[in-house]
Amino acid sequence: MPSSSHAPYSVPQGEHGGDVQQVARFLRIAPDNILDFSNNSFVQARDITADALASVNSEFDRYPDPDCVALRDALAQHETCPPDELLAGNGSAELIWLALATLQPRHAVLIGPIFSEYRRACEGLGIPHTIVAPPDDCVQWWPQHRPHIPQQADLAVLCSPNNPGGHTCPDLTACINALDCPTILLDLAYRDFLGPVPARENHTWTALKKLPQRLLCLHSLTKFFCSTGIRLGYLAADPALLASMRRKRANWMVNAFAANAGIALLNRFNSYCERLPLLQRDKTTLRAILERCGLFTEILDGPSFLIARINPLRFDADCSKDKPAAVLRAKLAVRRILVRDCDAIPGMPPGYLRLQARATDDSAVLEKALREIAA
Repeated sequence: MPSSSHAPYSVPQGEHGGDVQQVARFLRIAPDNILDFSNNSFVQARDITADALASVNSEFDRYPDPDCVALRDALAQHETCPPDELLAGNGSAELIWLALATLQPRHAVLIGPIFSEYRRACEGLGIPHTIVAPPDDCVQWWPQHRPHIPQQADLAVLCSPNNPGGHTCPDLTACINALDCPTILLDLAYRDFLGPVPARENHTWTALKKLPQRLLCLHSLTKFFCSTGIRLGYLAADPALLASMRRKRANWMVNAFAANAGIALLNRFNSYCERLPLLQRDKTTLRAILERCGLFTEILDGPSFLIARINPLRFDADCSKDKPAAVLRAKLAVRRILVRDCDAIPGMPPGYLRLQARATDDSAVLEKALREIAA
C-alpha cells in the first residue's frame, strides 16, 4: 500500500464524487496517479469524445449565441421535437436550480435515491421538500414498490435510469401516473445508455409530453458522451415554461466551445451506441471481481456502473460498522483508487459503494487492492 502521512479515514470526498484533484492534493500526488472509479461517464467511448472535441471550433473571439440555436437544432433532431421545446444549460446542475427557481413549488418530493443537487437546490431556494426512500432498506422502486407522495406536494422528482440505484422504470408512463402529482421533473441523464431500443423510446419527451401532468425532462450530455469536464445539459418542456426560465437566467450560460462540442458529440451518437456491448463486458468483469473479493453482500447493475453493498462485519476490527462505505472508500483512496461512497446520496440506504465500469487493466488494479483489504 502506498505510504501516506494522513489518517486513512480522513481522505476527503466531495459532494458528487469525481474528486481527483482534491484527493491528489490531500495525498500529495499528481492527479494522473489516481485511478478514478467514482466517475459515471462512458469511459469505453473516451476516444470517440477525444476525436470529436479535437475538431471543435472554440470561437473564443466572439460572444456565444445566448439562445444556442445551432445546438438546439441538433438536440431537436436527437429528441425528435421542435427546438422551442428545448433549453440548453451549463450542465444539469444549473438547470435543476433554474427549474426549481421558476416552478417555485410549495412542496417538492424527491424520490430517492436521487442526485443530491436536488436537495441542495431546495435548501438553497428555501423550498420545503421531502425525500422519499424505497422501503425495506432497498434501493429500487418499481415494480415491487410505489412511492408515497405527501398530499401537500405539487412537484415530484424522479430519476430513470436511476443513479445510484441503477433501476429503470419498466413503464415510465405508468410510473408517472402512479405518482399522483401535478408537476413531474424527470431526470433522464442516463437514458442514452439504454441504447436505440424501445426502452429508450419510453424515456423520451416526445413519448411523454402528451400526458396530463406538467412534465420537464432533464438530460445531461456529460455521462453518455464521456465529457464530464464540459458542463452541458438540456431541458425538454413546454415552450412557455422554458421561455419563463430563459427570462430568469443570465445570458451566455453555455459557452461557445460547449455548444459546438455538443453538436459534435450528438453527430456521433451511433458510434457511442456501438460501444455499449463493450461497456456491458466491462460491467460483467467488474461484477465478477466484486463477487470474488468477499467484501460485499449485494451487487446491483447501473447504466455505466455497479453499486455494491458492503458487509459491515468485515470492518469491525478497525472502525464502527455504521460507516463501512466511508472506511472502504478511504482504504482504496490511500491506494490511489477512487470510488463513490453513497451514504450521503438522498434516499440511499447506508453501506453502498458505486463503481464505474472501466477497462480490464483498471479493474485488475482494483481487484488487487480489494484483495489486500480483504486479507
